[in-house]
Amino acid sequence: GMERMILALGGQALPQTENPLVYLVALDEASLAEMFVVLDQARAAGIPADMSYKLASMKSLMRAADKSGAVFVGIMGENERAVGQVSVKNLKTGDQGLIAKPALVDFLLGAKM
Repeated sequence: GMERMILALGGQALPQTENPLVYLVALDEASLAEMFVVLDQARAAGIPADMSYKLASMKSLMRAADKSGAVFVGIMGENERAVGQVSVKNLKTGDQGLIAKPALVDFLLGAKM
């Protein structure tokens, strides 16, 4: 696997992977499906984004978000999904608020600058 890739690169430096700007987490199955769409939209807009692909406790998901190095965590559960919003928390400042799902990419593009 990895050894063959390193050999194929012939000593070239491995590309730097940048930390995601946003790490998305879902609190239920239906939200997980919606967050896949959000992830795709963010990446299509050039926003470095990642997500948890599994359901877990909020504590475990927040730990994963923190470990990812992301600035923001986007959280969607049943309540947020019902109103078409994503709860966005700035992991550096602790500020948190709701953002309409269609406005999330624009918010992140603004924060990226």
